[in-house]
Amino acid sequence: MNLNRSDTTFRGVPLVCFYRIVKNYESMVKEFDKANRIKEFRFIEKKPTRSIVYVRSKAGALASDRENLIETNVYKMEGEFAGRYLMIGKSIERDDVPVAKGCIRMEQFKASMMWNDDQGDMHITEFSSFDLKGYFPKALLNMVMSSMAQQSVKQFHAKMKEVKVQIEKEKEECTYE
Repeated sequence: MNLNRSDTTFRGVPLVCFYRIVKNYESMVKEFDKANRIKEFRFIEKKPTRSIVYVRSKAGALASDRENLIETNVYKMEGEFAGRYLMIGKSIERDDVPVAKGCIRMEQFKASMMWNDDQGDMHITEFSSFDLKGYFPKALLNMVMSSMAQQSVKQFHAKMKEVKVQIEKEKEECTYE
């Protein structure tokens, strides 16, 4: 298993912006999918601290579509980590969501610690692992992953800045509780 770590700072945007996007991601997914790879995205369960999401994506001409069923739980930290949130996402299986015809069910694990600093910046330290299952050309995987990672962080930061303006008008609080 390959485990990847990333440390990201989103300057000028607080955690509540991230929360707003995640809470409404189903309606925003096409904004983030500029390459039009996502065939289906839907919440199966949606609660403030727990969600289950189904995602089906095109993998390219040389590979079968991939899909994933992801359970995500969010925990408000206490003690020396007070003010931080731990988000754990992992692939699951459910009898009521069988693998779609022509798809391969991939696996994923992601653990993210998120917090605001005193300057109003949001930080995320994340550990993740993906297994696309089946055959997937390594050259294609490397090309897709390297371009997607940098591009998605930039898009997400831009969207969080937009959301920050909306939130300042509404004075919404982060309510992962």
